Amino acid sequence: MMASHFKLLLSIVVASLFMITIRQANLQLSERSREQTAQAIVEERGRHVARMIRFDFNRIGLGLKRSDGAVISAGPHRIVFQSDVDLDGKVDTISYYLSDSVAASLTDNPHDKILYRVVRGEPETEAPLGVTEFNLDYFDEIGRKTTNPNDIRTIEISLTLQKTFAPDGDYSGYTWRTRISPPNLVMK
Repeated sequence: MMASHFKLLLSIVVASLFMITIRQANLQLSERSREQTAQAIVEERGRHVARMIRFDFNRIGLGLKRSDGAVISAGPHRIVFQSDVDLDGKVDTISYYLSDSVAASLTDNPHDKILYRVVRGEPETEAPLGVTEFNLDYFDEIGRKTTNPNDIRTIEISLTLQKTFAPDGDYSGYTWRTRISPPNLVMK
């Protein structure tokens, strides 16, 4: 009788350990799935923002009779330019600039900011998407760095997005770097 109780107790202990192992594996799989989903979301947001920037920046100066004045101001984290971006025959003023991290204080990430896209004075993008870096460098027709808006022929963009939340503290993300030479600036 004692041996059968021992076998029963041993079976219960083994089954319990097995169930705990399965539950732990399930929790790890679930956590990994959440991390992969969060990373996929950041990458998709990054690709979306990159497409928007590429679309607008390639149209700098579009609709202007002369490309002088197409770029109104150019800073390391801000650009203001003119373009008939929506092809309605009216030249619009478009701005891109990065807020400070206080503007995105609703997210868990202490480093993210808001990348604003302003067309005709109306902010169009204000959502905290996890943008942590938006850097711009400008080059003239022979490839020298410049800050003079009338000399700009190429713009180098560096954009980084990170997760807006990360329970484990890993705010990994998406980085995009490119150079754009808007046709209306190159053909002066």
